[in-house]
Amino acid sequence: MNHGGKYNLIFKRIAKYLFLLLLFLLPICAKAATTVTLGSSVKAISVEILDGNTLDVNGSNAITLTGSGSPFDVRGTFTASTGTVLYAGSSATTIASLSADNHYYNLTMGAASDNNTILFSVNGEIEASGSITVTNGGSGTHTFTQGNNNITAGGASAVTVGANATWNNIGTGDLTLGGTFANSGTVVFNTSNNGCTGGGIADDIAITSSAGGTQRNWTSSSPIEMYNVSVTDMTSSADILAYSSTFSNVGPKWALVKCSDFSTPYNRIKGDTRIKGGTRIK
Repeated sequence: MNHGGKYNLIFKRIAKYLFLLLLFLLPICAKAATTVTLGSSVKAISVEILDGNTLDVNGSNAITLTGSGSPFDVRGTFTASTGTVLYAGSSATTIASLSADNHYYNLTMGAASDNNTILFSVNGEIEASGSITVTNGGSGTHTFTQGNNNITAGGASAVTVGANATWNNIGTGDLTLGGTFANSGTVVFNTSNNGCTGGGIADDIAITSSAGGTQRNWTSSSPIEMYNVSVTDMTSSADILAYSSTFSNVGPKWALVKCSDFSTPYNRIKGDTRIKGGTRIK
């Protein structure tokens, strides 16, 4: 009786089934989900969240990204909690597009002590349930270019633009506010960079409140440029001139101006009365 041949056949069958089991288990093991929960604030050149994996900021912790280019790559799940993502690179930086379930809480562009001139851009929609801040920087300047991308800032202090900073939208991207817009620097909303170049330009940039009928207040210590915008549910403690635009439920300090009056903007006397010319009457 050839027991060796029998055992050899059994061994081959077992090996075959083990091999098939291994082929089945390998993809599962390779795709095993990993969740990283921060225990404190962290600093990194870049962060990459792969498919199926989760990064949980866990409370008010901050992630400081010191790399330039595209230092935040989110293909998995990002749980913002009440934390902050600070882009603190030294040269041109692309802000990761995050919205809906994968969104920011607080988003900050530029380190407060930075002396570099940095251009921040975005490759898609951005939603921050807290605030969006473009910082002063040190001796450098920080500029955020919105382009054609929609932005939502949902916190009580929704947007802050520092004294040495710029928010520049010369595309068609909309802005939705859940709170105030505070400007100490330079702010431009100019649909497709058309300015006052002629009639028939659509008001493709929409500035709206996250809650219909609830006005959001703007403050500014420097002029805000607006051309061909649609503004709904906004008020202001500073004069804001919007050329060739459309208004709905806006406060008295928002002034709707024809492009034909571009060279002689309206100034206030008192209350809601305006006159033409460059002189303010006290």
